[in-house]
Amino acid sequence: MVNVIISRIPQEVSFVRFIHFLKKAILRCKKEFHVNYYNPEEEGFMVMSFSTTWVKARKVRKTLDGFVYIHKHNQYPLACWLENLDEDVIEIKPPKHYTPIVPVYSSKKGNENQYAPQNQHDDNREDNKEHYEPAPKNAHYPVQTRSRSRSRGPDHSSDLNALETELVRQQRIKMEEETKLFALEKKKLEYLKQLGPNDYEKFKKFEEVYRRDDPREISEFLESGQSTGQPEPVPAPEKKKLPGYVGCCRTVVCQMRDLIDSHKDIDSSNRPLLYNLLTTALKKRFTIAMEDQPRLLKSRFYLEVYREKHPFHTDVQLVDELVNKIKTSRWPSNLPSNETLDVAVKCDEGPSTGGQNQAVTKVTEVAIRSPEEAMLRRQIKKLFKIAKRSGLPDDWAAYTEAKTQLIPFFDKAHDKSATKSGDDQNATKEGEITEKNVETLEDVESNVIDDIADDDLEDF
Repeated sequence: MVNVIISRIPQEVSFVRFIHFLKKAILRCKKEFHVNYYNPEEEGFMVMSFSTTWVKARKVRKTLDGFVYIHKHNQYPLACWLENLDEDVIEIKPPKHYTPIVPVYSSKKGNENQYAPQNQHDDNREDNKEHYEPAPKNAHYPVQTRSRSRSRGPDHSSDLNALETELVRQQRIKMEEETKLFALEKKKLEYLKQLGPNDYEKFKKFEEVYRRDDPREISEFLESGQSTGQPEPVPAPEKKKLPGYVGCCRTVVCQMRDLIDSHKDIDSSNRPLLYNLLTTALKKRFTIAMEDQPRLLKSRFYLEVYREKHPFHTDVQLVDELVNKIKTSRWPSNLPSNETLDVAVKCDEGPSTGGQNQAVTKVTEVAIRSPEEAMLRRQIKKLFKIAKRSGLPDDWAAYTEAKTQLIPFFDKAHDKSATKSGDDQNATKEGEITEKNVETLEDVESNVIDDIADDDLEDF
């Protein structure tokens, strides 16, 4: 290979622009060639050196030595020469189709003989065919040359990126292994500080894992409880829920009802709080009494076991203790009249029914419902569910008809209030629905819908 030196290149000309000029105008080929350097020189010019074959180097020197390069309407004469020449090594080979030199007659210069090769034009054309390839149809996909380029092309860059990626991956693996070894050394120092007579086996196992240097075994050892010296966590057993003993507590409260009514320190101000405390105390007593007993089927067996440990005469002592606790506490003596109060209901002997066990949940001016009214309200709720699910007009008509059946109950309440207020309200005709009754019916409908929303609308 021969080094071609080109000097006096304008400094404003970029490297890519001058290489493009060499390929298109001088070498007339698409092949890559190795550029040695492209450095600035004195007087604001650039000098470039590249390596090529002897034939191309001689062609470039013959063309560019003294060539006037024009850039931005300015002329710059170039200088070109060759380096790394050895006349003994370089052998000039004749072309393949060599013909001897014959005299050529020139009409312009008389009979002067000029010696020139007969097929010079053909040789230049064959040389151009050998080293020149046509431009590709698509500029994004250049023609791949047969000769491997020594410049940094796309293939060279992809190989370099692959090597860098592999190097980074190996460094990351090395850092992970060093981190694990550092953690093992740290655990070893902790064991040495806290080493006791019972820690010999753990320390011995730690040394075995460290000596084998297996990454998977090291990770499992660090994640296990043996590396920290703490026992592995044991899941807590599920807590068994105690029964509420609701029916049993109600029965005992009914048995103590006469005692509570006859007590001198119990009135309407502290009665709700007393019932709450009494229910809590009875649940506690039932839990302690049934601790060693099996789960029975009927509540009367629970009551028998309870009364064996707490006879009837102990009820007086329990009520006195609860009353004294209420007195010593800071509970307000007078409660608001509209506050929700859980008041126990009088229990009759024998099996209880739904109407007998109703509790007064709010202290308001609304009268206690009769069994007929309660049954009608339950029927209205049922019809509302059916109409809501089906959406048929017949179901909604049945629901509306059932609502109108509540009017007589509110007429009775209205008549009672009318007798108390005066004789003016008694003038309404039978069967007429006054504005007040209509408002009351609307309130009933809203109350019914609110009750259904609280209890059963979650199914929709």
